[in-house]
Amino acid sequence: MPTGSKSDIGATAARLTTRTVRNRSGIRIKAGSGNSTNKVYIDETPYLTAGTNDALNGYELVTNQEIVLPPSRFKAVSDVWVIGSASSLAAFWICDGEEDEMDLGFEFDFNSQYFLVIF
Repeated sequence: MPTGSKSDIGATAARLTTRTVRNRSGIRIKAGSGNSTNKVYIDETPYLTAGTNDALNGYELVTNQEIVLPPSRFKAVSDVWVIGSASSLAAFWICDGEEDEMDLGFEFDFNSQYFLVIF
């Protein structure tokens, strides 16, 4: 099972990871033990806020708290966005899924004399 962490969560929303790991049965996320009394907020939008907008706060995690995100809402770990109530916060994740191979955006038809390149 792929795992990872993000140790620089701060006041600006960022992806939990840029790795594309498909979510089969849940993404388990745990707030870091060194986060003290600070909070990490998790959701599927880059417009996520850290407790300042009820409509955009997402899931709130305190130190050592965990949540499992369903595949029906989060198709991949890279769909998860995080923001913190302070800087230098951490979150750790594990996902029952597979990492997608890198997609360069090239499509080749070797049966033709022409190649289609899509960017």
